[in-house]
Amino acid sequence: MLVSYNWLSEWCTLPSVDRLIEDLNRIGFEVESIHTKGRDLKKIVVGHITRFEKHPEAKRLRVAQVSIGKKTIQLVTAATNVSEGDRIPVSLPGAVLADDLTITESTLRGVLSQGMMCSAVECGLTESAPGVWVLPPDTPIGVDFIKHAQLIDTILDVAILPNRGDAMSLFGLARDLSALYKKPLPKKIAPPSPNGHPSNVDCRIHHDACTYYRAQRMTGIHNTHTPLHFQTRLYYTGHRPISWIVDVTNIVLVETGQPLHAFDATGITQIDVDTSPDTAISLLNDDTIPLDEDTLTIRVNQTPAAIAGIMGATDFSVTPQTHSIILEAAQFDPHTIRQTVKRLILRSESAMRFEKHGDPAAVNRAIHRCMALFHHYDPHTFAAHDPVECGHLPLEPVTIPFPWPRIRQLLGISITRQRAIRHLNQLGFDVTNDTIAIPCWRIHDCSDWPDIAEEIIRFTAIDTLKPQPLSRMIPITHDPMWTARESLAQTAVAIGFTEVIPFPLNESDPVANQPRVLNPINASLTTLRSSSFESLITIAASNAARHKTPCRLFSIGPVWSPKGDESWVFSALMQGPNHHSPYLPDHHQPIDFYDLRGVIDHLLGTEGLAVEQTEIPTLHPGQTAAIYKNGDRIGVVGMVHPQITQAQNLPATGFMEWTITPTPHVWPQYDVSSRYQGTTRDTTYVVTDTTVPIGRILDILMNNKPLVCHNIVLCGYFTKNDAVHVSFRMTYQAWDDVLDTVVVNGIHEEFSKRVIRELPCRFP
Repeated sequence: MLVSYNWLSEWCTLPSVDRLIEDLNRIGFEVESIHTKGRDLKKIVVGHITRFEKHPEAKRLRVAQVSIGKKTIQLVTAATNVSEGDRIPVSLPGAVLADDLTITESTLRGVLSQGMMCSAVECGLTESAPGVWVLPPDTPIGVDFIKHAQLIDTILDVAILPNRGDAMSLFGLARDLSALYKKPLPKKIAPPSPNGHPSNVDCRIHHDACTYYRAQRMTGIHNTHTPLHFQTRLYYTGHRPISWIVDVTNIVLVETGQPLHAFDATGITQIDVDTSPDTAISLLNDDTIPLDEDTLTIRVNQTPAAIAGIMGATDFSVTPQTHSIILEAAQFDPHTIRQTVKRLILRSESAMRFEKHGDPAAVNRAIHRCMALFHHYDPHTFAAHDPVECGHLPLEPVTIPFPWPRIRQLLGISITRQRAIRHLNQLGFDVTNDTIAIPCWRIHDCSDWPDIAEEIIRFTAIDTLKPQPLSRMIPITHDPMWTARESLAQTAVAIGFTEVIPFPLNESDPVANQPRVLNPINASLTTLRSSSFESLITIAASNAARHKTPCRLFSIGPVWSPKGDESWVFSALMQGPNHHSPYLPDHHQPIDFYDLRGVIDHLLGTEGLAVEQTEIPTLHPGQTAAIYKNGDRIGVVGMVHPQITQAQNLPATGFMEWTITPTPHVWPQYDVSSRYQGTTRDTTYVVTDTTVPIGRILDILMNNKPLVCHNIVLCGYFTKNDAVHVSFRMTYQAWDDVLDTVVVNGIHEEFSKRVIRELPCRFP
């Protein structure tokens, strides 16, 4: 969204541009680019064309006498959209225009030209223009045009996230900035009161995609030139000035975020919000679009006059002769608008706001601002009739829990409840005990307490807060499903398979009533797959078409049931020789079912694994089996049906697929390292019974070792005089203090005797 710094400063108190950019980024509104406007322009004044003459040597050129206040200059121009009496921007000799264009006196086909008439392009407002910029007739002659038209400005390109449709306006940004700077909320708009006359139009909503519609007749409007400073602002925010009535709706759109549309009120008696199938509509962008039953339209007197929420049509459009309008304001379902935009490939500023859950309160704010602008410039003739409203405008707040201890724990910062509530109140939230009321413009964005935590942290100078250490360390654990997927993937790669990542969508699916995606990435892939079979076969066929090397592929990804339930499966496709050494001649036999079974044993383990013959349409009859693990069917394995391999020019191909079950991760236990030095003692046992295993001695020691015995290792073994001499080294170490020698000796002596008591052995 393009934001004019000058325009935004009228809605709230702003710091310097650099500070504003930093603060916008900090509170979640990324400034993608900055454009400084007008600072390099020089010597442009307002001129008044007093007389036109034909150029004596060129048919396409005209010679104009232009008054610039204290004197009159002569200009040669090819512009056709200006005439005597018009006021225009004039660049004098020495002037600097956009793109560093410098103006000098010149002779064009023998006639002196003392400057140039300027369009909006030369003034740096836009990249294209229909001709010279014709100014309002009340523009003072001879004044500095750069200053008078407010050309010096800074334009910020602000990225508004999809969940912040309420911020797609100057008012929305000002509301957040006012909370950040702890300034009063943006100015309130006081509209003139309706004159009590009915609008005399029947409005009806026939479709659930429109939740609210408002139509209001307004009369006595002079549809002339838009004030110059508003033209500049419209150019800078990506709009093209057209006429006063149309420009007011765009001004209000930028300021409040609520799209409005004005119909010429002549003859309008009925407005319906409904679809208009089997008809076509001629839009204001000169496109003609056929309508179907999925396209919501605004029908005026039974004629489609607009595609709802996106763009108006030429029928009932405003003209220079329009003095009476029907002003519409509405609320539409964002999903419907988004789908229509994508289907018709038709974007507009209105659609961008409707598809992001705008601010319901902006409807009244926009109408009031529109009425105030019309009344300000036509105070004696403008009249607003009583509005006609249909549907419901959701202005009521929504209450959700406010668990402050959990919010504070999630944020991990030291902040008082009072400070947090103060920030929330400035943003329009109302906290009462353990609940918080979400204002209407944030109900689609803040649906649970973590969203409230985000709002608090955005406005508490997160970059200045000191981290608060955790009271205890929490072990980091992996998701069991992720652990299972990683284990399978690593094992498959180790035995010669290559991982592929196909699309989880197919052109079709053999499972009946398989779910379809309404907005797929690829127009031909629209069906949620029930198996990875088609995905892997497509990749194998592409591989076979390019070279003869057989492939062994696997993928791990989601599949869906006909009801839309998602599960993750491991799928593998196997081709080539039965042993993965293709350069050995005796290994050139193609794979068979038993090779597939061997791979399954390797990947799933043989414990609890069983296969049972079954039939699958895509696999070879008699060479297909269901896979069972611990009695539960988890997948299938088999050779691909010959008809499929022949159609795809594939060699003998095997396929296997099973559902992945989560594998809980077992974390190893580590002893805490002591900061104190340890000591060792050695003990030798003479075992008189040579049939006693050495492991038996170690078991007795390990089962009876004292707490301070840190380690036991075998350090000596030999046989002498029909007896076995075995030596063990014990390491003694305490966690809280240094062990005294006398204490260690006592512990070691008592510990060593346990073996003597239980086995036929003695000390040397």
